Amino acid sequence: MPIYFLIRIFILFFSIFSLSLTSSCLPFSFNKNLFINSETGVYFLGQTDTRYFQLTCEEVLPFYGFQIDMYENSQLVSEVLTKWKIKDPFIAEKDMGFLESKVRIKIRAEILTDSFSLKGGYKYNCFLEIENVGYKDNQYILIPHCEEFEKYTQMIVNHLREKFIQYT
Repeated sequence: MPIYFLIRIFILFFSIFSLSLTSSCLPFSFNKNLFINSETGVYFLGQTDTRYFQLTCEEVLPFYGFQIDMYENSQLVSEVLTKWKIKDPFIAEKDMGFLESKVRIKIRAEILTDSFSLKGGYKYNCFLEIENVGYKDNQYILIPHCEEFEKYTQMIVNHLREKFIQYT
């Protein structure tokens, strides 16, 4: 009899624990894409290797009118940073009072340290960070994300994801 009682308590505890974990403790919602955090402007792009990281950035970013400003490499991270691209504000941005807006992209590739290959160097987990600022009250300030900007960003993110998948 005590074994059945312990099993029932274990099942009850496990059920309550898993229910509370999935409903309140997770840092994401199940109805959202796990690889997009549009509130912070950081998007997961996928994985690529050393050979194709730079090639993909040099191909896709100019397609959308961005110029690469600099490359930064450290032992664990490679980054590509674009120059500010001046654009006309979206309608929602104009409604917020922004006279001009500009966008900058940083693509960060975090090296997977145990992935070295003689063929392609290291593999990277790649992330896109996007900043959208607007001119208002004689200064540039971060613009809250609007639906039009989300669509614009998602178009760039999807293009980069397709290229990273193609080269993997």
